[in-house]
Amino acid sequence: MKKVYQIISIFLLVLTSACHSRLFITDAERLTGEWQFSEVKYVKSFSFKSVDVTPDYYGWKITFVNDKTLSAYNSYLQHSYSGRWQIRQEMDRNHENSTATEKVLELFLKAETVGVKDTSFVLNKLSLTASKIYGTNTYDKKSYTIRMTKL
Repeated sequence: MKKVYQIISIFLLVLTSACHSRLFITDAERLTGEWQFSEVKYVKSFSFKSVDVTPDYYGWKITFVNDKTLSAYNSYLQHSYSGRWQIRQEMDRNHENSTATEKVLELFLKAETVGVKDTSFVLNKLSLTASKIYGTNTYDKKSYTIRMTKL
């Protein structure tokens, strides 16, 4: 009987150590790889109708590296960027006295194409899996919802 307990203990130890490395995947590990926009919609202030602008984002490919650098390329405009990214926690600004936080993805892009300006981009309310990114952004009084998929 003692032998059975030893075998079960060894089996459980091996099982948990093998699974442990994949249970706690960091955001950087999830984000690492090449991504493209799959859906971009916006709603104007004081409106409830969303407008699909996904075709405006065709041609973009963003490659995130685990060292928090990135490269981006728009094949339609032939613009290249390099830069860095970060994910941070931010207090929920939509509710007073809230202690809730949300993840925010920030991209800092340096243009490598002559005549193109450097830019930055923020994705609020970040939801990140191994194959999908979802978030929101407000720009020019429009609230955008953005989805990206990993290639």
